[in-house]
Amino acid sequence: MSAWIATLGGGYFLCRHLSTAVFLAQQQRALALWMGDYQTADQCTLNEAFNYIHAGRFVRAKKMILAVQATARKRQDTLTLRMVTAASLFLQRVQRASKTMFVATKDDTVDDYQRIRVFQDRSSAAASSPSSLVKK
Repeated sequence: MSAWIATLGGGYFLCRHLSTAVFLAQQQRALALWMGDYQTADQCTLNEAFNYIHAGRFVRAKKMILAVQATARKRQDTLTLRMVTAASLFLQRVQRASKTMFVATKDDTVDDYQRIRVFQDRSSAAASSPSSLVKK
């Protein structure tokens, strides 16, 4: 069940349906907590934080990353702490890049390279307010 939710969440994330991806990360975290798997729950929280980074909600993402860091330290979970380090670095880089970004259209990219961009949510749940994400 958890793998199925993770696969859906990744797919919605890649399609820029951030509200749905956030919802699925939250559901996967709830399932992990129900099973008593705190490491997976923290990793789901980091997945949710990545969605917020891509949406430009840097403060919220940082709070989530710091919360995961605190719980991972208590458990002495080195794998999750390394993931926290990677998420923190990614957050810093995207924040720095967002200060120098220009508004691009779909036609501005003419190659097949994967790029990190801050973008608007295309989910139907966010149609009324495109920059908002599911709040919990």
